[in-house]
Amino acid sequence: MLSPIVPFSWSAIGALLVLFCPSSCSTRLSLPSAHSIVPPQQHTTEWAHHPNYLCAHGKVRTKNYCPGEALPLGKAIEFESDLFEGRIFCRLRDVDSHPDDKNHAAYFKSGKQLYQFIIQGRFKEELVMSDILNGDSYDKPLNVSDNIMNSLYQKVMRAFSPGIIMEMTAEKPRIMTAFGTNPAQLMMVSRPGEEPDITKIGSIQEDTTLLLGVEDLPAKKRMSYLSKLKNSLKHKVRRDHIYTVEFHDTTTNFATYHQYITGVKVDMVPMLNGQPLSFGMFTRDGRLIYKFPMWHERALEASHEKTSKEANGAVLSEL
Repeated sequence: MLSPIVPFSWSAIGALLVLFCPSSCSTRLSLPSAHSIVPPQQHTTEWAHHPNYLCAHGKVRTKNYCPGEALPLGKAIEFESDLFEGRIFCRLRDVDSHPDDKNHAAYFKSGKQLYQFIIQGRFKEELVMSDILNGDSYDKPLNVSDNIMNSLYQKVMRAFSPGIIMEMTAEKPRIMTAFGTNPAQLMMVSRPGEEPDITKIGSIQEDTTLLLGVEDLPAKKRMSYLSKLKNSLKHKVRRDHIYTVEFHDTTTNFATYHQYITGVKVDMVPMLNGQPLSFGMFTRDGRLIYKFPMWHERALEASHEKTSKEANGAVLSEL
């Protein structure tokens, strides 16, 4: 069992120390940046988990890491936002984890999953389950057309995740699923001190008794039940419970930035319009619970190209 989740705070003095700390500082606490997502400043050849770079959103404060600093794969990371405090743990297939992670190979040998992302902690507010969404929202439009292929893609995704929100052609797109539904493969609600060690394989066991009031409910039935709005409206998350959720699937490959849907390989880089994929959770009215962008070197290159074109366009418009 991990040590109890203890709130950590940031004083005004601590904030000043962090703002001026070098990348190798011993006292490192992330603070919200002026921009929600800032592209990595470190050259891709220096990324510890090349070709990927995991970092925190500007409104998420991480313990032991400077703002925008790369977060390690295969190691638990403590964080806090206005609505949640806890820790995350992430592994990617075909991308080496931190040396402390002795179970990386064993985890991916056990199945076909392409990634593992675990969130554990407590909510700071009592929220209705129907008001909590997993997924991501984007600041810029996606490079998608409102055509037959896009409609077919959305139809397939809705089959995988009933109740999914897919506003792909909006000015600020959203792709989100209801909390507790696919791809939340395992969900465990515990009393403080009884939560599992998220770094160990097999430590998370499906148990939503404290949330749904039903013992021995299988994960598939839990996902199906919570995908219906009339059911998720009946349940709330409590501030005195610890929520551990493991996400994984066999369709999203962060190591290549491709998605595999019914045998079709889709390159996510052109579609994302210079934006990264992220692990995120939000309230239905748009408040951030957590968000961790997972950059790929190709996505960063696309972001730089887009920024350069926009800058050149601005210069030409002034001539």
